[in-house]
Amino acid sequence: MCKLIKKNNFSKLKNEFIKQKIHKPLSELKPQLMTLNKTQIYKLSKFIKKNNYNFKILDNFFQKDDIFFFIKKHGKTRGLLMFKSFMTKKIEYLIKKNKFKKIYIFGLNMYSKGIISTVNQSNSLIRGILDNNERLKIKRLMGIKIISPRVFFKGNQEKVFELFVIISNQQKKSVIKIYKQLKSYGLKKNQIIHINFYNPNELFIK
Repeated sequence: MCKLIKKNNFSKLKNEFIKQKIHKPLSELKPQLMTLNKTQIYKLSKFIKKNNYNFKILDNFFQKDDIFFFIKKHGKTRGLLMFKSFMTKKIEYLIKKNKFKKIYIFGLNMYSKGIISTVNQSNSLIRGILDNNERLKIKRLMGIKIISPRVFFKGNQEKVFELFVIISNQQKKSVIKIYKQLKSYGLKKNQIIHINFYNPNELFIK
């Protein structure tokens, strides 16, 4: 798609439309980066370096604290490692702030995988993954059980005050809907957080 922009004299509006289509899959790289080790990150950086002429087209398209801002400022390998470190510290900070021991993730997606990889490397452990889709064929992710919130909260009403839930969804409307759902189960505002991979400094829950 970057080559398409480069080879054609599109209008500014068309270029921006194509860049928006590029933005989403590149943003989905972020949670997957959290699961990679240094050797894998080095291999990824080599691919980015090899295709650098494509990534240059996206200059100024990504904001500060974005993965490609780090790459541009610190180089391919160091930029990826620094972004991973940045997101790790941000997630760990949010986790350490809470006083609740039973941590759950709401939402089965690639972002929950990135959060699990980060949290489980610290002293905290994810107890389960909550998801509204009761027809999921997969029962576990990274060894962690996937649970229907309807079933889970029905059997744990008296222990709601012990729970801490991380919402992994990235769509604002979905996050707010899930937040209201969790509140309806009796959770307080300080028991719910959202990890935003698209814009780490934007809060959907205020």
